[in-house]
Amino acid sequence: PQPGGLLDIGCGNGSLLLIARDHGWKVTGMELSNFYANELGRRYGIKVITANFLDYLPSPEEKYDLVTLRHVLEHLPDPISAMQRISSLLREGGIALLEFPNIDGAEARFRRFLAKTRLHRRNYKEDYFPGHCHEFSEKPFRLLCDMTGFRVILWETYSSKTILNGLNRLMKTGSKARALIQKRSAPV
Repeated sequence: PQPGGLLDIGCGNGSLLLIARDHGWKVTGMELSNFYANELGRRYGIKVITANFLDYLPSPEEKYDLVTLRHVLEHLPDPISAMQRISSLLREGGIALLEFPNIDGAEARFRRFLAKTRLHRRNYKEDYFPGHCHEFSEKPFRLLCDMTGFRVILWETYSSKTILNGLNRLMKTGSKARALIQKRSAPV
């Protein structure tokens, strides 16, 4: 998309915001950490909203052309509410970019195989909550988008191991997924 207003939810150290701003975007971050929010404002003059994404109530005129969530959605307890909140923050026809672990990736499948065969020991106790509330693969994510008024423009998988990325694009076996989705226009 052409540069416009961008909201990066879970902006962390602001690396995406800095790159986007350098390419003409009007950037805003949202972050739980007061430290990151204050540092981005102080060092770079970037507006960062310190809030829990699901509790944040934007003003009616607060709309963005692009909303990004990189490795945030899987940590949220209610993905339907999260997608509805993303929709409320986007202009008509706006775009969202989401990244999250791909539960159908080769690494995840291999870990499940090892767990079933008991060849792999867990690194945490049974009652330990590792931080991911939800896991996604392409089909359930597309269903979530359909249910919440989005259409999937792009679905791709990738890996932290860049040597595997060519194979991941062909076979959709990457350990991570990237989806570009568009808010559908309201019916007339």
